[in-house]
Amino acid sequence: MITLNNGLWGARVAEMGAELKSLMDLASGQEYIWNGDPAWWNGSAPVLFPVIGGLKAGEYSYEGKSYKLPSHGFARGSEFAVTRTGGDSAELTLMSSPKTLAAYPFDFLLAVSLQLERAGIAVRYNVANTGSARMYFSIARTLPSSCLLPAECWRTITCCSNGKRISSGGFSRTAW
Repeated sequence: MITLNNGLWGARVAEMGAELKSLMDLASGQEYIWNGDPAWWNGSAPVLFPVIGGLKAGEYSYEGKSYKLPSHGFARGSEFAVTRTGGDSAELTLMSSPKTLAAYPFDFLLAVSLQLERAGIAVRYNVANTGSARMYFSIARTLPSSCLLPAECWRTITCCSNGKRISSGGFSRTAW
């Protein structure tokens, strides 16, 4: 478990799934991330990659071959490598492997960077296609909160391998 702190906010991030487990306003003690109660759902804020949602019968075809992928992909159940940590920031990465290639026939490098800021946390996703074939993917993070999360305390930025921003934004109450 990685612990981040900038004096205003504290966060905990699990290497399994690069999952944000806690985001706390240190002044008020208010926790903003779902506690992962297994009676309801044991997750908190996992990374969903390379698909969001489920596939019909849990499988798809690509270039004449069938592949099976769990709902929301495999990233949330994968161990990420910690490539950088600092007091208020961290970066975790997931690379293609024989296991991922059996379910998703693309070589990739997924980097998740988290940075505590004055107003909350910024999360950056960088997906690099490390192979030669055109790569198809979706990426998101679920954000079930334990209370109303002010939109201004959460920022997410998604980039592809050329560094061009493909999406950016905060979450509002209606996004949960």
